[in-house]
Amino acid sequence: MKKILLIILLFGVILSSCQESELKDEAYLIERSELETQAGFDWFRYNYDEYEVNQLAIDNIKSEFNNSYKFLVFVKPTCNCKGTQIDFPSLIKTFELAGIPVDNYEIWATAKEDYKHPYTDKISLNDLPSCYILKDGIPVYSVLDTFNLRPNIDSIVKVEDIISEALSK
Repeated sequence: MKKILLIILLFGVILSSCQESELKDEAYLIERSELETQAGFDWFRYNYDEYEVNQLAIDNIKSEFNNSYKFLVFVKPTCNCKGTQIDFPSLIKTFELAGIPVDNYEIWATAKEDYKHPYTDKISLNDLPSCYILKDGIPVYSVLDTFNLRPNIDSIVKVEDIISEALSK
């Protein structure tokens, strides 16, 4: 009888611990420093290191950027798609090489586009990852939407090219 009670108790503990570890049903903020250790981002460092930037675009971002701008990045951590595993690390590397302070960009992890986030009243996510530029708190540009729509016929367009273009307007 004691063994049966112990098994039932163990089963109950296992079930309750599984429920606590379920994915959140809303977006949650991730600090840049957590990307190296956060579950679901084990691919981040390699793709960050491998990305080669367009230095002219980085230099232009440095000259055009000011504190009236803020970047919002929404990403699905465990997604193995190109957008997440290539474009997302490219964005972060661009921010860092351009000297954009971590106070001027936020990274939101979300499992689905329709999960609640603090900018729901201003931004509707259509795809993940997404990156928006806010100027004085107002969304003015969707970086990855533009990036994904831009034809790469004669040359390779990079995320920093899109950001540079957006900040120059």
